[in-house]
Amino acid sequence: MKRTQYILLKDMPGCPAGRIFKEDINGNYYHSMSDEDFMRYSFATYSLHNKFVENNPEWFQLQEE
Repeated sequence: MKRTQYILLKDMPGCPAGRIFKEDINGNYYHSMSDEDFMRYSFATYSLHNKFVENNPEWFQLQEE
């Protein structure tokens, strides 16, 4: 199953524009931290409710496959 991803369009503290937010396994939240980031502790992690991400097109753009 392919999970939905969104691209952050504006900078947030510790999370620059262009970061990918990936849907969690349950589809309830999107998370910004990749496995590589986790290993390096290089960015702040954001976990945002799916409705917030999906309903804010000025901040998030659906990543096309």
